[in-house]
Amino acid sequence: MTHDDKQHMDLIQERFTSTAEVFSSFVIAHRATEGQRLARMLTSGWVAAEEAIVLDVACGPGTFALPIAGRVRQALGLDFTGAMLERARAGAARLGRKNAHFLRGNVYALPFPSGSLDAVVCGYCFHHFQEPDRALAEMMRVTRPGGRVGLVDSILSRDGSMDRRNAVERLRDPSHASTLSAIQLRTMFAAAGLRVVAEEDCENVRSFEEWMRVAGFAENSETYRAVEAEMEKSIADDGAGFRPRRLESGALEFMQTTIFLVAEKPR
Repeated sequence: MTHDDKQHMDLIQERFTSTAEVFSSFVIAHRATEGQRLARMLTSGWVAAEEAIVLDVACGPGTFALPIAGRVRQALGLDFTGAMLERARAGAARLGRKNAHFLRGNVYALPFPSGSLDAVVCGYCFHHFQEPDRALAEMMRVTRPGGRVGLVDSILSRDGSMDRRNAVERLRDPSHASTLSAIQLRTMFAAAGLRVVAEEDCENVRSFEEWMRVAGFAENSETYRAVEAEMEKSIADDGAGFRPRRLESGALEFMQTTIFLVAEKPR
């Protein structure tokens, strides 16, 4: 791991250690359907999927590993943050997922032999990776020929400015690297030699207050007010691609667009 890698991974670990409880609660309440969606897409039309061994990279509290475990022989979850792994293990115990196992590790150096896994997925984390193409290459390395690679992440809307979007995201969360567009992700997959076999997207209305609380900021905090001010600036022209709006109640909300990609590694 390079010095820059370590510094950024430490930022990620700090962010998700401090917010482990509130982030895990959000995931359980709001992302169960998305977990089931990726599990369905990953295993659809896949012969002998029930015998597969699947790795969820940067698994957090088991957001995608636990739903996938219900459809395959073994689901593995890897995360750099110990507090998240504790939540994932607790979730597996609560759901009785005895075929789900979790370990600590780094996406840039996955602790598995080349071609040893049937599929590798990653949910809502590519925007944290400073070198997403390098992360994808490592995911591909440990996937067997003919296996699958899955990705879920929020994406930049067609009209948004990447610079403005990232400025807001990094103000809220310094571990944020870059929000990519659907075209950039498809291009990255194609350049890696992956053939997309399924793609879906969805839009979710997000409460700004909840979004900030999940990041660990109370409404009276300096960071909360700074991010809110930047989001307000984006209402007129949607320059950051959030599509924010003020409700009559005074609450601020925005739209999050999420992409689901499942691809096959060449044989």
